[in-house]
Amino acid sequence: MSLLSNYRVSPFPVAVLAIMAIFQSLEQLLVYLADRWVMRRTIRFAGTLFFPAAYVTLEYFNATITGGLWWSVANTQYPFAWLTQLVSITGVWGIVFLIYWFGSVTVWALAQWLDGNQYPSGKQYPSGFQYPSGNQYPNGKKLRTGLLVYGATLVTVLVFGLARYSMSPNSTSPNSMSPKTKLKTVRTAGLSVPLPDLLQAIYKDYSGRDIIVDPRSAITDPGLQKIALAETAFIENMDSAKFKKSLAAMSRLNDSLFELSQRAADSGAKIICWSEGNAIAFKPGEAGLIARGRRFAAKNKLYLLMALAIIHPGKITPGKKFMENEAVMLGPQGQVLTLFHKNNPVPMVEACEPGDGHIPLIATGYGSLGLSICYDADFPFQMRQVGRNKTDLLLIPAGDWYSISPYHTYMAVYRAVENGCSLMRQVSSGLSLATDYRGKVIGSLDYFRDGTKLWLADMPMGHVETVYSKIGDVFAWCCIGFAVLTWLCLMASSKDLWSIRL
Repeated sequence: MSLLSNYRVSPFPVAVLAIMAIFQSLEQLLVYLADRWVMRRTIRFAGTLFFPAAYVTLEYFNATITGGLWWSVANTQYPFAWLTQLVSITGVWGIVFLIYWFGSVTVWALAQWLDGNQYPSGKQYPSGFQYPSGNQYPNGKKLRTGLLVYGATLVTVLVFGLARYSMSPNSTSPNSMSPKTKLKTVRTAGLSVPLPDLLQAIYKDYSGRDIIVDPRSAITDPGLQKIALAETAFIENMDSAKFKKSLAAMSRLNDSLFELSQRAADSGAKIICWSEGNAIAFKPGEAGLIARGRRFAAKNKLYLLMALAIIHPGKITPGKKFMENEAVMLGPQGQVLTLFHKNNPVPMVEACEPGDGHIPLIATGYGSLGLSICYDADFPFQMRQVGRNKTDLLLIPAGDWYSISPYHTYMAVYRAVENGCSLMRQVSSGLSLATDYRGKVIGSLDYFRDGTKLWLADMPMGHVETVYSKIGDVFAWCCIGFAVLTWLCLMASSKDLWSIRL
């Protein structure tokens, strides 16, 4: 099932997906075996906490070591807005815990109901240990108490979420939760120019044959793999005579970005964001492209976020980093405010050096801006800088593909809720979305709908303090500590660990 669910979703070959599926299945099997071992040694309600704590442990280390939160079960709960507010306190780990705790509580309750209301004195439980004489656990009262504990916890979370989600943004000042100051708004524009014309031109120049690029193709589809060979030839031997159509298409692409940006400026946009790597240039042409952007920003007195794919021509060898995935923020006087490189290039997909791990804080006349690129938002540990910096608006230029849209955009919304800021994620080949600090949608654009890929949103500018931005992953580490301590204590003793009954 893991292999099937990741096919065309993860940007890796089938062989790699198969290895990943085996590894993930073994990880999950170990969690279930550990929980079975624990629950055979205690039937106390507190034992139900081990399974969710163990799963939080698994997800936390996977997110830290093996590539972010892509596979987290918490991502499935995006539509449940009252529940997602919990991440402002615990991060996604609180949602992971509640989901798996529901499973362990359900199994525990069913086992108690099937086993009846009383264990006679001296009866042997499957773990092999003997309950003391007179023990009458579980019974109906303790079953109800256990269910009440979980139910009360869930209701408390949802009541908190309802209160936070229902709070009007205009009742919160940028930094103090005071009802006296209204949040300012700024008109922001997102735009993309589709790449199929450029890709088709490169293939035509390379092979002499035509090819049609389906905008809904996955990275691993055969058509795009053929084009990848043509792109390699284009980069290694960029002959202006042989690749005449390709260079013309690249120039038209960049021209179109500025044309759409002018339309956005004419519509009142004060901050414009391009999608990830949408402007393309070889390294010698980078300075000229940025200079063009500086003139545009100065002419229109606005902030322009240029998202660039800068290519280093020459022979491509295994492991060579021949591309820069960068974003350049330009100010209304034409000044370069920051030049940012993607902190987390996608493994085995993006041949570029990672950035330095920092997320810039850019002061503007409208509030402070934060900046990251696409996959960076899958790493909440790194994105906590947004909350610590008291960022007002987080801009995320991104590039997805049909099979992961809108899922990948929804994942990024958690970063806004965790860190108390507005979010604009501008996406090529996916869903572009703007939300406030609660994840409430302000505007969106589906790339796969017909029409120009330009949209506008009046973004609230103001930071709201969150517990998570201050304490980080304390909840996750509590779960890790609980899971490890439970295992060690039960290993050291065959007696009932849970002497305090709920």
